[in-house]
Amino acid sequence: MKKRRWTIIAFAVIFAAAYVAMGYCIPAFRIKLEADGWTYFLVSLQALAPVKLIFSTVLSLIAALAVYNSRMFRQ
Repeated sequence: MKKRRWTIIAFAVIFAAAYVAMGYCIPAFRIKLEADGWTYFLVSLQALAPVKLIFSTVLSLIAALAVYNSRMFRQ
């Protein structure tokens, strides 16, 4: 049970971090919008959502598999 919990947590954290980071760190994914910070954040989450969703899912699965196969949880 502990192994599964850490795998799910790793997937969720890496997914969220990768999704948000792609909107701000990759120049091709940045949006040009003159707005306050909160509006910019919400619109950046929606911009190129399918592409960011695919990349974030792949990165998250890799991280989750790494956690699942780590020696820390082997018995």
